[in-house]
Amino acid sequence: MSQTTSIARPAAKEQTIAKNRRPDRQIKFSGVIAMIFLGISTLYFVVPFLWLLISSTKNAGDLFGTFGLWFAPHFNLFANLQELFTYDNSVYLQWLLNSFIYAGIGSIIAMFLSSLAGYALAK
Repeated sequence: MSQTTSIARPAAKEQTIAKNRRPDRQIKFSGVIAMIFLGISTLYFVVPFLWLLISSTKNAGDLFGTFGLWFAPHFNLFANLQELFTYDNSVYLQWLLNSFIYAGIGSIIAMFLSSLAGYALAK
C-alpha cells in the first residue's frame, strides 16, 4: 500500500500571496489636487471658529488692539461670560431658552414628519 500525502506546492502558495498584495500605489495628480482643495476648505471653515473662540477671551480694547488669531495678555473669558449672562437683567438666558424651545419643537416635528414619510415609502 502506498500512502499519498498532499503537499502544497510553493508556487501555488506564492501566487495566492501575490494576488492578495496590493499593487504599489502611485500618487495621482488629481488626488493631490483634491487633498489641497480639502485642506483649503477645512481652513476656510475652521479659522473663523478659532477666531470666535480666541476673541471670546479678550476685552474690548484687546479685541481691536491685538492680532485676531492669538490670545491677548489678559484672559477675560470668565469676565465676558459674567457680563453676558448679567446683561439687561439676564435677558440672554431668556433668549437662550427660546432658542432651545424653538429648536426642540422644530426637531420633534421634523422627526415626526420624517417617520411618517419613511413609513409611507416603506409600504
